[in-house]
Amino acid sequence: MTKLPSEFNRVMALVANEQFEENERGLYAEGILAAMEQKYPEIVAEDREKNWRHGAIRRVTNFLKKNYVEREIESSQLGLPGLPAPGVIAVKEEDSRYRYVQYSKAKWRDLEASASEKRENIEHAVEHRRDHQRKMDYLREVMEGTDLTVEEALVIIDGQQDAAE
Repeated sequence: MTKLPSEFNRVMALVANEQFEENERGLYAEGILAAMEQKYPEIVAEDREKNWRHGAIRRVTNFLKKNYVEREIESSQLGLPGLPAPGVIAVKEEDSRYRYVQYSKAKWRDLEASASEKRENIEHAVEHRRDHQRKMDYLREVMEGTDLTVEEALVIIDGQQDAAE
């Protein structure tokens, strides 16, 4: 069963496309939202009402990450000589939610799950970086040191390839 895009997503795509047509130097999410609020206030208000809880959960998650996960505990507090540890680890559950566990209370399965998630995130980031680098390598000869856009560079490259054939 194909999930249809929400009215909010449809309007967001429409406004983003309009904004990209008007500004080739790039957009900010805040600008797109402001334009949506101006052009489609009812749709934005309805979505805001539906998703306020999701936003609140995201803020709590960010708070936990900043104040607990990213803050290390002195190694001497845990008895891990020379090995500082996070105050809390994030453990991804089967339903894709995260459970936050104090490091000192974590069980082996929690440590393994947290390590596995970190490994997957790193692998994904490395692949994303490789893909980005391949694109840059492809474009480098034409774009480096110029103010060309990717679109303009691709036209030049396409012309060079046509001439070579």
